Amino acid sequence: MKKAKSKKKIILLVLLALILLMIVGWWGFCVKMYNDNFNVRGDSYEPLMLRVEDFSGLRCTEYAFSSDKGQMLAGYLYSAGEDQQGIVVIAHGFGDGGHNSYMDCANFFAQNGYFAFAYDATGTDKSGGEGVGGVPQGVIDLDHAISFVEANADIPELPIVLFGHSWGAYSVSAVLTYHPEVKAVIECCGFNRSSDMFESGGKSQAGSVIYAMTPFIRLHERFKYGKYATNTAMDGFEATDAAVMIVHSADDDVIGIEYGCDKYYEKYKDDPRFTFLRFEDRGHNGILKNPDDTYVDELNADFKVWLETLDYDYESDENRERFIEDKANYLTGNLDRARWSSRLDMDLFAQFLSFYDRAIGIIPDGEQQTLEEKYPDYFGLTTSKGLEVYVWQMAPGSYSFGVLPGTNREKTLEELWNMKGANADEMRTILSTYDLDESEIVIIPWQNPISSYIAEYWIRQKDEDADSVAKRQQEYVDSLREMLFASVIPTGSDSL
Repeated sequence: MKKAKSKKKIILLVLLALILLMIVGWWGFCVKMYNDNFNVRGDSYEPLMLRVEDFSGLRCTEYAFSSDKGQMLAGYLYSAGEDQQGIVVIAHGFGDGGHNSYMDCANFFAQNGYFAFAYDATGTDKSGGEGVGGVPQGVIDLDHAISFVEANADIPELPIVLFGHSWGAYSVSAVLTYHPEVKAVIECCGFNRSSDMFESGGKSQAGSVIYAMTPFIRLHERFKYGKYATNTAMDGFEATDAAVMIVHSADDDVIGIEYGCDKYYEKYKDDPRFTFLRFEDRGHNGILKNPDDTYVDELNADFKVWLETLDYDYESDENRERFIEDKANYLTGNLDRARWSSRLDMDLFAQFLSFYDRAIGIIPDGEQQTLEEKYPDYFGLTTSKGLEVYVWQMAPGSYSFGVLPGTNREKTLEELWNMKGANADEMRTILSTYDLDESEIVIIPWQNPISSYIAEYWIRQKDEDADSVAKRQQEYVDSLREMLFASVIPTGSDSL
């Protein structure tokens, strides 16, 4: 009997050892697949690299700064003209080298009143590191880049906004946990969790097996990157008051829209801080480019014709080095650099610019004059005692705003009656013309006598105590304040 029990115990131990061995082996396999894909160097392809001289009037100052393990990163401050109003920090995507593929983005912002600070992440282009390491490294490098910009005496102290695509989109979102002072973020084709990039990209190759790999990838990132691995994009959103624009295309086959935009929309669709631009057919790598631009197609067609002229088998291993050299020479000699460097969707970037401008308090040309003509009584008010913003509702979700000088008395009914109702966007712009701190502007709910709608603020629930009423009324006032002091822009026809 004892021998039978002993035998069963041995069998159980062997089975447990085999299971443990299988788990460890699977874990090791998952980590290897992860490293093969992410812990590699990424260097730009020289013949197709953008150059500063491709862009008229663009200037670039190069910097070097350290990241988490002392590896030196290459930074680039782009500018054009004078009187910059802010700094756009650009986080690049994964797989095509460092920031170079986004130099056209940097040029756009530089030509339109901003400094643009870009950098090569760890393991890319001019930056140190044998490989990128992993997805959370993007957040770490961006964290150090923002701190470098803020601490560098050569770089003016201006409002900072962030711009990122793909890996960079995740990075600019998650980094808000560590830099809540950022004023605005535009993330294009991003994802919420660091492991999402591996999962989304791997589904096409591994199918449903990828879901068995993801938990081990998360453990690997947790051990390697600590807090940076568990911090999500949505954690970043919750840590800041920054305005956020989410841009994604439904046909993105690199980062599925369900990993980012759809998830964010479900939670933040009613939050005035968030703006969503959803496209249907812009893909992943092309989402920032002009959909009507045909130069890449023309370049590819010409390249295929050139391939047919070769008098050797360019696919064979023995001709590999020869073909690499010939291809580089062909592209260098035939690339139309003017067309290659001017493929951005300018209408889309105009929306980006307007979004940033509003976030840092810049009033678009002509808008103030239009509002002065429409609401003349709201400009040039005495501000020695601050301002009082009165808010009334004519229907659910319909808010009207009026503003009067601050006083030590209650306003007369005539003064209140004479207010002309502005919407939240208009009142936000009107208030931005006054040199006042937010604390000097009082928000006052008002029940307009001509409205049959009774706002939630004025309704007392049955058996509700005074503390509950006060708490609910304060929450109502806080929501009104958020409408006025959290910057957003109206969404366009491609918006959710």
